[in-house]
Amino acid sequence: MQTDQTHDVSVAIEQMTQTIVENAKNATRSADVAKENGLLARRGGEVVEETVQKMSEIAGIVKASVKSVEKLGQSGTQIGEIISVIDEIADQTNLLALNAAIEAARAGDQGKGFAVVADEVRKLAERTTRATKEIADKISKIQSETLEVVDAMKKGEFEVNNGISLAGNAGEALGKIVKSANDFIDMVSHIAAANEEQSTTSEQISRSIDQIKQISNESQQSVYNVSKNSNRLNELTGELSKALDKFVIDQNRQIAAKNSETVTF
Repeated sequence: MQTDQTHDVSVAIEQMTQTIVENAKNATRSADVAKENGLLARRGGEVVEETVQKMSEIAGIVKASVKSVEKLGQSGTQIGEIISVIDEIADQTNLLALNAAIEAARAGDQGKGFAVVADEVRKLAERTTRATKEIADKISKIQSETLEVVDAMKKGEFEVNNGISLAGNAGEALGKIVKSANDFIDMVSHIAAANEEQSTTSEQISRSIDQIKQISNESQQSVYNVSKNSNRLNELTGELSKALDKFVIDQNRQIAAKNSETVTF
């Protein structure tokens, strides 16, 4: 009965040891996976950080470009103002040339030479007016396109800044993932260490149970031998008792015989 109980305990301890060992292996595998995930998250965080840095550089370039384009627009405005002045001068020159031509016509033959000069001045003023008008149109077009470029670049700057903000949030999230992974690794490592210690303890208990089982078997064998020897001793005691009884009877007979011989004499 005791042997059966010892065997059951030994089997239970062995099964428990196998379970603990399997749990330790699973914990170790989980720790390895967590380490790998943590490493990937850390690398992702580094990539995000590099991306934020590059996007910040791009934002700086875009901002500088916006300022340059705005300065270009301001220069165009200043050129437009200068052209307006030139256009006014050309109009006044044209008017003066026209008045000079009228005065030359009134002067008759004496004013013909002056009329030719006035006509050339008028033509020059007209060409100047046409040229300034063309330049003004082109400047106006450039200013319009410049405003569109500035608007687009400002929108791009906004999107870049928004991307930097989102990338920063992603970096913070990855940082939290890395921290959680490290915390999980620590917990799993503690679990693995505890399982390893339990496994060692269970193995020691299993060995102790085996020793107890062996000692129990040896004790049962000793008890069996003692019982066997006791039975043999009982048999020998019985035989010895019979021999003693026979010896006593024989002695009594011999004594009785001697007494009988003494009385007859």
